[in-house]
Amino acid sequence: MARKTHSDITGDIGENLVRLLLCEIAIVNKYVKDEGIDFFCEPRDDPESIVFVQAKGSSNPHYSETFIQSLPVKCKTIKQYWLKMPFPVFVFMADTSQKKTYYTIVNYTTYRPKTREQKTYTFSIPLSNQVTPENISAFIAMVNRNKIEITPEERKRLLDHHIRSNPFLYNNPDNVEQMLEIMRGGDQSPQVELKLFLKQQYDKGISIPLKLREGLISIFKNSRDRIVQIHTLDTLIYINEESIIPEIIKQINRNIRYYEYYSSGGRIHDIEFLFRALVRLKAVDTLGDLIEFLNSKDPNIILCAARTSGELHLKETEPYLICLLSHDDDNVRHTVTSDVNNGHETFHAASSPA
Repeated sequence: MARKTHSDITGDIGENLVRLLLCEIAIVNKYVKDEGIDFFCEPRDDPESIVFVQAKGSSNPHYSETFIQSLPVKCKTIKQYWLKMPFPVFVFMADTSQKKTYYTIVNYTTYRPKTREQKTYTFSIPLSNQVTPENISAFIAMVNRNKIEITPEERKRLLDHHIRSNPFLYNNPDNVEQMLEIMRGGDQSPQVELKLFLKQQYDKGISIPLKLREGLISIFKNSRDRIVQIHTLDTLIYINEESIIPEIIKQINRNIRYYEYYSSGGRIHDIEFLFRALVRLKAVDTLGDLIEFLNSKDPNIILCAARTSGELHLKETEPYLICLLSHDDDNVRHTVTSDVNNGHETFHAASSPA
């Protein structure tokens, strides 16, 4: 295996800094196609929206009085891919020596090359666009301002194009193996298209074949590819397959056992999507499991369980959360304090007699 250079290591650190920040507000997925994109993110409050992110870092970035410069990006990549993406693209630049991160959107205002022949471009990112866990809401506000709204006509056009491009999938409604093969594969574009297609079918009241449901459940249970699992679980949520809830709990428990032997600082990202699924499926019957997770020795599991119980408005977990206010881990105390002060007040009001 080739040894990583200092630049490679700095880049990895930059990506991780960005990912940690974005995980506060979105499900962050690795983007595997070669279009200069590192992540695609699904905001928790609007999971059907997608944000594309290039995340880079430098230990010695170039600053001016009011800007930080991104690393150079090929103009060809910006013009042929980023500006044509169906969802907003953001460039994040991390100063790895100071652990500070900045961002800008990619559009014709921020991308202004000096000549048509220019080969690379560096974005000037305002220092006022520094992002921290405390001000991440400002980034969400920018995402919402730049969200691309698709009209019903445009949605139908895209759907028709997808069906025409993949007629073998839809000519025979009972022939679902090709759909399952797409979900097993490693190409995220058709996976996203397929799960949105099935969501539309379900929303229209069109029955999803049992064979397809069972196949998706099998892929989720048996795949060792996190991206495949994420897209498959998204699809099951879109078609309201509540029978997957017990398997989600099993997957969480398997992860907990695995991490007892293979500890990793970034492991929360590999398990958080499972807890998010419980919220999206409104899995209030998992109260007993969530209480067990709140009693875990792993701070990451406690964090996920605390957020989940808060968003599901499970008031029965309050005594356990209160006990965690004196936990040794700073992140646990901060999250639980916020949850008790904010999330649980919400269901207090909802559960109070009128």
